[in-house]
Amino acid sequence: MSSSSAQPEVSRTFSTLSLTERKIMVTVDGSQHSDYALEWVFDNVYRPTDKLLLVHASAPPAIPEVGFGAVPEHLYSEMIERNRQQTRHLLKRYEKMTKRIMHDRLHGKISIIHEQGHPKEVIVRIANQEKADIVVVASRGLGAIQYAVLGSTSQFLVNHLKMPVIVVHKPPALASVPASRGQA
Repeated sequence: MSSSSAQPEVSRTFSTLSLTERKIMVTVDGSQHSDYALEWVFDNVYRPTDKLLLVHASAPPAIPEVGFGAVPEHLYSEMIERNRQQTRHLLKRYEKMTKRIMHDRLHGKISIIHEQGHPKEVIVRIANQEKADIVVVASRGLGAIQYAVLGSTSQFLVNHLKMPVIVVHKPPALASVPASRGQA
């Protein structure tokens, strides 16, 4: 068999792979950084045959203590309810955002997953459970002290996931925007 006859076989294999469904998992948290990462996925990675998993992980509110006593249960319940409302609002916002971005490209499937727990652990568990092919996370660009204290979600994911992890850094236009909420 000549080398020219082998070439079409390689092309067919590559074409077949490019048409298969991939599961692309994007972590979202309501920050401009994660919004940018989601838009970046649509502009650079997403194909109509892909399944998109938007994952939002949130830790339940910490139980604050005042002096020697704990905060009354009814106040903590209100904090939890506020957290749930914010999460519902955030998930609706991402649902609208994906529809707006995809407008005429709405061929793929989209799932929005929310779980409470430590974001690093939740993201790793869901990525493995869902068998994601690619995980995309936004970088908040923590300073050295914040990184030492909080750690980096993106670094944790790179070190603990077997599938490729794409860390999307904020563009220069967002560089001056403080990261109030984010994941990496």
